Amino acid sequence: MSVASLSISIILTLQVLAAAATLPDVAHAQEAEPRACTMSESAKRIRWNDLPFERTDAYLCSETPLTPDDSGLVNCRVFWKLPSSPGTNGRPSACSDYSFLTPSTFDPFAALDGRTGPGEVCLVRQVTRSAADEGKAGWYYLASAPTRCPNLAPALMLPSDRPDNIDIYAQCAMTKTIVGRGQVVEANPASCVQPRVAADPTHVGSVCEVAMTLSKRHYNLDLGNDGCLSAVCLQTPLREQVCSETDGIRRCSGSTTSCSCRCAGAEGDPGPFCVCPDDYECKPLVSDFAGTKDSRGSYCVSTGALIR
Repeated sequence: MSVASLSISIILTLQVLAAAATLPDVAHAQEAEPRACTMSESAKRIRWNDLPFERTDAYLCSETPLTPDDSGLVNCRVFWKLPSSPGTNGRPSACSDYSFLTPSTFDPFAALDGRTGPGEVCLVRQVTRSAADEGKAGWYYLASAPTRCPNLAPALMLPSDRPDNIDIYAQCAMTKTIVGRGQVVEANPASCVQPRVAADPTHVGSVCEVAMTLSKRHYNLDLGNDGCLSAVCLQTPLREQVCSETDGIRRCSGSTTSCSCRCAGAEGDPGPFCVCPDDYECKPLVSDFAGTKDSRGSYCVSTGALIR
């Protein structure tokens, strides 16, 4: 190779390297791009005496499989409302009397029906299955409970050391997205498309389709839905089934799915918020336990929907 050819080769190589140095990190940019997600929550309130038992175990069956994080815990919380005085079994009735209970400033029971009543509300500690097997007190997630729940559904296993007549409230939050060739995976809510206020509010109520149904009994909130100007498609169960008959065939729908928007937030949340149209109500939907500060709060919900 001549000196001139070598010089040209070196110059071209340096130009290519310089150009590559100015290119954006494509992989990083793609990772930072907000993604479409589906969010849902499940909540259940039940009296201890109404729980199913197996030997000394008490448990709540979970509607949807949950994905433990790196520490082995799931995104759920369990509350107990203790009686105002010791029960017939003589067990103490204060959070401080149990190593796995912490007094809670949040009262989900009052949030449900507006009634507080006597008795402390305690947050029950979550532990891993292995920690529970080693004797650490608390509730834990059992991925498959074949002898306990139907269809091999998972269960939240509750500690048996407790006073009589307690109320139990269990809440789980899920955020999932679709990657690759239709694989459903857990998603960080902060990585999802956030709700926006559309310039045309009349889109609320337009028919849309959620990417996936995480819960049949509670809401499914699609964030980043292309069929809605607000990027929000909401699926909720109905208080009553809507049935119709065509050509002698009776069809019933148990849920309503339509475009929605965020109409209110927590105290101090500046929004922006939308105004719900006629036949829609601004209802609390995404709790402080789910989503992000920009997606928590109330949404426009059809008056026929059932919000649990």
